[in-house]
Amino acid sequence: MKVYCFNAWCSIDLPIETVMREDGSIFQCGGNYPETIQGERFRHFLDMCFEEATSFFLQKGLWQFADDVSLEQELAPYELETIYTKKWFLWDLSDAPEEDSWTMCQKRYRVTEETKKILNTYFDEIFLGHATGKRETKNYTLEDLCFFKENMLFMGTKSHEFCLYVYPPDEVFEQEIKKLGVWEDASAYMKEFMLDSQERMTVTKMLK
Repeated sequence: MKVYCFNAWCSIDLPIETVMREDGSIFQCGGNYPETIQGERFRHFLDMCFEEATSFFLQKGLWQFADDVSLEQELAPYELETIYTKKWFLWDLSDAPEEDSWTMCQKRYRVTEETKKILNTYFDEIFLGHATGKRETKNYTLEDLCFFKENMLFMGTKSHEFCLYVYPPDEVFEQEIKKLGVWEDASAYMKEFMLDSQERMTVTKMLK
């Protein structure tokens, strides 16, 4: 199983510098921080994900300024289910101290031309405005875009931390993402993420 991690500290348009940390680990950097997949590259990436996916998720944010519900309202007719959980891709709050723990709210949506158009209307980069510092996009109540093929995640993000991982479904997809930025092989430390393996506390909505 191949997994790639997007390097938000490198640019495909500028020279990449390899730096060795004091602990002996290798760090690649170069370009402006943070890098992202934006504009035409973002739209192409979104097209690729929508062609492969059977559904996508967005997490409802808890940040104080995340009070703009317009995106959430536009996507509401396409919602498949809402999951409340302590575990999710790149998240595990099951053992966190009570003061640092919360229950995540993950919303699952249909993959349609309409939902793709909505995402393209609201966003222009893969971290949903956080990498570019656009205040208006950071105010939306939804973040952390993830795509699934059936119950298997193949693209997952954590917007605030500029984390993006891709499990390429085929070689064509793999070659295409490499044109969009600088990637590192994460196969040695990243496991698969499947919906069936998660403990769902409550499902509040299920649509057919």
